[in-house]
Formats: sequence, structure tokens, C-alpha cells
Amino acid sequence: MINKFKRGYQMYDCTIEEFQSYERLCYDHKESLLYETKWNFVTFESLDQALKMIRMTFVPFEHGSLGKHEWKLDSKKQLLTLNLQFENGEKSDLYQCAIERAWALGGHLDPRVKQIYYE
Repeated sequence: MINKFKRGYQMYDCTIEEFQSYERLCYDHKESLLYETKWNFVTFESLDQALKMIRMTFVPFEHGSLGKHEWKLDSKKQLLTLNLQFENGEKSDLYQCAIERAWALGGHLDPRVKQIYYE
């Protein structure tokens, strides 16, 4: 059975320091985090730049290459999408475990990235 997944990624246009400062401020004042009202999204120059900036870290190459990956940047150059396809559930499970371990090590994405789940 083939497993397919689609994910989207957008990055808030701010520094990590500004992002973390805003989170602390909201936490201290018990306010909701409203990132979209504070910042626009980054407009990337290219697909390569988007991939480097969004930074999927801590995912071992062996696991990251278990499935077929197709990356696309939308026409506004603000939304990066990933279509993943695995030939079986075992490879899909191994990939998901690698992502969860990466998340536990400090996150597999830049903290300013908004992740969108399509499926």
C-alpha cells in the first residue's frame, strides 16, 4: 500500500530573537500568540533558499530519503510544499519516527516556520 502525505511550510519574516521575544512577551502577559498579525511571510528567492532557510535538521539522511520527496515553491514564493510518497507503511513509520526524534532534539524546523498539514 502506498502512503502519501503533503505538508506546507511558511516562514514568518522576523529574526529568531524577535520571534522568541514575542513568545515570551505573550506568555508573560497571558496573551494569545497571533503570529500572522505581527509578521508577514518571507518571500523566498528560490526553492534552494527556501529549503536552506526552513532547515529540516536532525533527520538522518537514511530516514529522510526513505520516500519520494517532491518540493515546490508557490507562485508568490512564500509557500513551500512537500509531497511525500512511501511504497509501504513500514518506511512511512520509520520516517515519522525520525521526524519525532528530531522534534524531541530541539525541533526539525526553524522555529519561525508555520507548518501546514494537508492530509
